[in-house]
Amino acid sequence: MEEATSSFSTPQSGLGRAGFAIGGRTIFLLVFLLALFPFFISWTLEPSVPPQLQLCHSVTDDAVDPGKVPGLTFQCDGTPANYADRWLWLRHEMTGQQQTWPDWSMNLHNTRFEDLLVNFHFANGHTETHRVRAGDFGNHWTPNGYLAFHAHSRPAPLDAITLGINRLASYELLRLRLVPGVQQDRAVQLTSVLVGASLSLLTVSLVYNLFITVIARKRRAIWHCAWVVCMIAWGLCWSQLILLIAPQLAGSATVRISSVLATSAIVFANQYMLVSLEKTALPRIVRVGLRGSALAMLLLCPAALYAPAGMATILAELFRFSTVLTLTLVIIALIVALYRRSQAAKDFALAWSLPVAAVLASFTADTSTTVPVVSGELMVLGTSALQTLWLSFAASRGFANLQAERDQARAMQSELMVLAETDPLTKLYNRRGMMERFHRELAQAQRNGSSLGLMLVDIDHFKSINDTFGHEVGDHALQHVANLLAQLRKIGAIVARFGGEEFCIIVPGKTGEELLTLAERVRRLLADADMSKVFDTNTHGITASFGIIDTREFPDSDAATLLRAADQALYRAKAGGRNRVVMARREENPPSMALEDTNT
Repeated sequence: MEEATSSFSTPQSGLGRAGFAIGGRTIFLLVFLLALFPFFISWTLEPSVPPQLQLCHSVTDDAVDPGKVPGLTFQCDGTPANYADRWLWLRHEMTGQQQTWPDWSMNLHNTRFEDLLVNFHFANGHTETHRVRAGDFGNHWTPNGYLAFHAHSRPAPLDAITLGINRLASYELLRLRLVPGVQQDRAVQLTSVLVGASLSLLTVSLVYNLFITVIARKRRAIWHCAWVVCMIAWGLCWSQLILLIAPQLAGSATVRISSVLATSAIVFANQYMLVSLEKTALPRIVRVGLRGSALAMLLLCPAALYAPAGMATILAELFRFSTVLTLTLVIIALIVALYRRSQAAKDFALAWSLPVAAVLASFTADTSTTVPVVSGELMVLGTSALQTLWLSFAASRGFANLQAERDQARAMQSELMVLAETDPLTKLYNRRGMMERFHRELAQAQRNGSSLGLMLVDIDHFKSINDTFGHEVGDHALQHVANLLAQLRKIGAIVARFGGEEFCIIVPGKTGEELLTLAERVRRLLADADMSKVFDTNTHGITASFGIIDTREFPDSDAATLLRAADQALYRAKAGGRNRVVMARREENPPSMALEDTNT
């Protein structure tokens, strides 16, 4: 039995490890290919967007009538100043190439402001004006985090575009794009698909990881679930899909909520990595540094969001620096853990490589000015969805390994329990296994009022067999008797070796006379058995004495009392000449005494 268990479990576990190794390489390749997919899609959009905005600026205390905006004095050198509580006006003169487009879309990345005016000035003096304000973006928002303002082709060409922004938080954080209208529509459609797919993957991953958390009882997975929740909520706010159900959040509210959620997501992910890595995988100073940088992020985030006038840019840069520092420390921590051969670090390195690269890329380069679909935020959202797939796979692998180890431990425990209740010589139940089952069967019989028989079988003159033929032959004789008695299992009997040359048989459902008839048949079976292969002679056989009892003759008696009664009946069978069956009777009131030494 032990060999059978070992030969089964070893190949199975090896096959499981090989399967997961192959699956890991496949998923990593899939993640890489999916990460490139948005870029391939984006580059197929024609025409490509050139670096095209040459902005001049002006500042006024109040809003200016659209017709009078061209009369403002604009400066085309330097950067705007003193605009925090005023109107900032930006003007772009259309180039010859831009004037050939049939229609236009001026896109402004969602940022913090109170009011926004977009004026399209045509050569015939006509001005087309669009206005939005915080809490009311109308139908100008798009699912890629931008506000889009369209101007359609007119008999007169488009000369210039001016934007008036009231109470802008930071000019340095302002992101503008001017694209052909057809290209903008295609970009929005593709962005909607990518955002929807990413949010769907994150939602499925959340449900799956919650399931893993409950089933595997891994509390550290709660940090991963919290990260996924933050990424889902951040994706809804950044893409502005949240405006479908809460349009009043348009503007500063979604920007602030997105920043808080993004910061919380990084902190949760950082904590998930720390609790998942082995204690010996990271030096204490690295762990302290990671927690310190995460704390700095949490403190700088609200400070940057509610910065006083003139401090928004500085605090935003400090917050960006703390974020980059945290991600840098994460990379250092993973390198150190990988050097120390941490398996968890391998999973995190594969999972975090793309999201970290996307975040760093979004800080160092604004891809939205050259790639019409994939902004830095969309890269972060998409790679995070792919990341959570990998982490879910890693969690599944860990759960599968844990389940395999648990199943193996249960199998070993079950095997040990079987060995603890099995007689190694005869493969029947031993005394312990018999007593456990006798108690169970007796309780059921007394509860249901059904009959239950008990037989004690003792081989006659067994000591002389050992003395004459040797103990090895004696063992063979015991095995032969055990094989014969084991045939009673066909009628539902429980057969056990009670000790030495004594056997016990529990027979459910047999009344007194039926039990007596069965015992006689078994006695004759033993007496008539061919023992020539055991003793190498036809002149020697085996007989046995039987003490039997019908438990209904002893109502309300416990197992010990019934065994003493059967033991006394066996004693009388021995005293009466052996090779016979004696049934215990209630009126005989059997004394509490041990069976005589039957080895004589």
